[in-house]
This record gives sequence, structure tokens and C-alpha cells, in this order.
Amino acid sequence: MLCCALPARVQAQVAGSISLSSNEEFRGTSTDGDNSSATAGVSYDHASGLYAGVSATLIAQQGVVRFNTATQYAGYAVRRDGRSFELGVVHRSYRQHLDPDYDDDYWEGYVGVSTGRFAARIYISPDYPGNGQPSGYGDFNLRIATVENWTLSAHGGVLVMPSDRVPAGPLRLLPDWRVAVGRPVGAFDVRLALSDGKFDALGSHSGPRLVASAGFAF
Repeated sequence: MLCCALPARVQAQVAGSISLSSNEEFRGTSTDGDNSSATAGVSYDHASGLYAGVSATLIAQQGVVRFNTATQYAGYAVRRDGRSFELGVVHRSYRQHLDPDYDDDYWEGYVGVSTGRFAARIYISPDYPGNGQPSGYGDFNLRIATVENWTLSAHGGVLVMPSDRVPAGPLRLLPDWRVAVGRPVGAFDVRLALSDGKFDALGSHSGPRLVASAGFAF
């Protein structure tokens, strides 16, 4: 999954991550049919501000492990007065419920800004899954509090897409949200999140859900 906060770019570096989750979500919607998942990723950050990364997700369904999601991204970031500004592009591929008839493959461009506790991005896609028309998405993330080793964070987002009515009606506004609490446990970052979203083209909407995850970065 694409990160929202930007790392300090003192020198070029390569980083990797592995995470396990009880449910792989995207903007409040399950992308794996509510199955457990494992994601591996690698990223590269150059001292100039250029960065790129790839990740892939496998899911376990009925005792079988299969590919579900792939993401590739690249961008440029610059720091000014304690803030980071970025511009980039991301490509996402989804295999909904492991059925090729529901495969989705699309691009988004984005711009963003972040500080130590807050990050926001605006995404624009020329061909968003579910309607095949230009759409936008606003992404806002906040680290609310840190107490000892515990961190409380929140996310809010709004997908803006053309109406599917005939004749066309007003734009559709589809919100999603997430509240998460987490802490490091040894070398792992463990998190429990409550989330919900209104867009169901990539999965089935069943209301708010609890998602447990553990990640390891190296």
C-alpha cells in the first residue's frame, strides 16, 4: 500500500516491508473477499527527492494461496519549512474475488503535502474501476496522539465520481474512514483498525469492520 508520510531523504536508500493482515482493504472496501492476506514491498528513495516502489499481495482462500493485488508507484518530493510536497503516479491492479472477469487495472496521478503528524493527497484517475470515467479522491491522514509506545491515528477520504444515472445526475460523493491504534511489538508494528467505505466496485460492502495487521520493515 502506498504510504502517506514521506521519509527524510538524506541519502539514497532501499527499503523493504512485509505485512500480514486479516483483511486487505482499499479506501474502506475489502479487495480480497474478507480473507487473510500477506503483502511484500520494496521502495527506493533518492537524495534528489525521486522515489519509487512496488508491492504485491497474496491472499489465502479455502486453503489456497493466490495473487490478489499489485501496486507500482513513482514520484518526486521536496521539503520546505518542515513540510513535504510531492507529485507522482501510481498503477494498481486488482483481481477481485480471484475471478478474471472482475479484474481491474488503472492509473492515478497525485499531489500531496505532509508534516510530522498530518498528510493529505489528491488523486485523479482517467479510468476509475466501476465506472470507467475520470474520478478524483481526497485522502487525509492524521496521527492524533502518541502515548508511550501507543499511537492513535485516523484517516478520512472522499471519492468523487460521475453519477451512473441515466440521464446523468449530480456527482457521487463516496466517503470512507478508518481509526487505528497501534504499537511496536519487538521488530513488528502491530495495528488494530476500524474502517468503513461506501464504494463497492472492488469488493462487497458489509459495513464497518475490524482489521488486525502486523508489519515488519527492513
